[in-house]
Amino acid sequence: MYPQGIKGKKNINILVLAVVYKGVAIPVYWLLLNKRGNPVHANG
Repeated sequence: MYPQGIKGKKNINILVLAVVYKGVAIPVYWLLLNKRGNPVHANG
């Protein structure tokens, strides 16, 4: 599916706010996030 050497080379995290109109999501705001991976929350 991916060209050789492309898969897994770069992580892109995008936060998107969209409005749904007649079953179609229309993005109205997006933000590229610099942080890689999932957030980690400290306990206590």
